[in-house]
Parts: sequence; structure tokens; C-alpha cells
Amino acid sequence: MNQNEAPFLEAVQAYADAGIVPFHTPGHKQGRGASPALVESLGPRALRIDVSDVLLSPRYNDSWTAALSAAERLAADLLGADYCYFLANGTSGGVHAMVMAAAAGRKIIVARSSHRSVIGAVILADAWPVYVDPVYDPELGLWLPPPPAAWERAMDAHPDAAAVLVTYPTYEGVALDLQRVAEAAHARGLAVLVDEAHGAHFGLHPALPPRALALGADLSAQSPHKLLGSLTQASWLLGRRGRVEQDAVAAVLGVLQTTSQSARG
Repeated sequence: MNQNEAPFLEAVQAYADAGIVPFHTPGHKQGRGASPALVESLGPRALRIDVSDVLLSPRYNDSWTAALSAAERLAADLLGADYCYFLANGTSGGVHAMVMAAAAGRKIIVARSSHRSVIGAVILADAWPVYVDPVYDPELGLWLPPPPAAWERAMDAHPDAAAVLVTYPTYEGVALDLQRVAEAAHARGLAVLVDEAHGAHFGLHPALPPRALALGADLSAQSPHKLLGSLTQASWLLGRRGRVEQDAVAAVLGVLQTTSQSARG
């Protein structure tokens, strides 16, 4: 696939350049109704491509959907995933979707030091958390990820668990042996979900650690807005087919995310 293409951004730009008088949100009408201070701050071009409900217009729906799907396929190809969904409300939405799709109403093994979005996901999914404790390193002054043996003990103690959710890397940049955890989980029939919010750059250079999917993750939520070049709250959910149904992931995202997604590039 040609990674120099930007099909969704190109579709947004083409719409902005078509001279259309918009009868859809947002209310600033491609900047026509924006305050002078906002125009000066963001620039007129940024406001012209800030469109949302046009995605649902019968006239443009097919072409926009095709452009979005093409962009997501390009991202999946680049990042070694079977599929990719762009997220409009940050990586927290991806974490919520992973847990709801993989472990609704069931046990899920998580680190006690997980991000609060994981706790929110457990609540939304009506799941039962099984906590694994992190390890304090007094020399570094940091809480390190639970070691693989701790994850394995939790899996053996709770054979009815549906999934494990691992943070990789931690917010201090510490990466556990994810491959060992993933292999242990898969051997016991558990799905492997990864909060990879701070690892969107992994795998993009030989000097960096592999990304989670390359180490056996079934689903991974990443924050390109944290470490790459996208705008704030732009994130994506990467998946491998097999242990978690893609249709379930898509259905949950359809419930969790706004129906008027911004078309920001």
C-alpha cells in the first residue's frame, strides 16, 4: 500500500474547496460564523476543514466512508494490524471498547496501577477485575509493571477470566515482557488487551521496542496524539482477528463514540 496517500484528509480538503454552502454542523459554517479571535488563532483553513455531520449526508456518505475506510486500512497496514479504527475521543474510548468487546460480564485480569480508563471500562462492561500488583523499585523511585510470573499466577487462580489487560509501556516508559504474558494468556484461552497509549511510536524504528501486536496482543489502543504528529485526542484501536470478534469491537465503538465525529485530519 502507498503510505504517501492521505485519502481522508484529501476528501476533507476537496469538500472544503468545493465552495459548498453548508447546512450542517458545526455552527461556524466552515469559519463563516466564527469569531474573529478564533479565526486569527486557528487560521481560516483549519476552520474550513472542520466538518462533521456531512459524513452522514446521502450525497457524500459513500465517498466519505470509502475515504475513511481507506485511511484506516493504510494505518492497519503500516502498524501490522488486521484492522484499525480511528477514535474521536482519545485512547480512553479504545480502552473502554476493548474491555466491553472482550470481557463484558466476565473476569478480567488488570494491573492495580492501570490508568483510570481501565477502571471505567470495567464498570461499563460490568466486568470483574482481578488485580495484579506492581513492584516498587526504590532505586528508581518508580512502580514497575507486575512481573510476568504474577500475571501467570493470576491466570491460574482465575481460569474463568476472559482477558488480561496490560499497560505497555507504563507512563514512565517501562515495558514489561509482553510476549511472555501474551503467550501465557493465549495458552489458557484468554484474550490479550493492551493499553499502549504511550507506545504509538513503538515498532517505527529498529532501536525502539516492538509494538504490542507484534508481541501477541489481540487489541491495542494507542495515542498518536501523545507521541506522533496527530492532533489532540486523535487515537486509534488496532486489532488482530481471532480471539475477539471484530464485529463486536465495531458495534461497541458505534455505541461509545459520537455520531457526529469531527473530520479533523
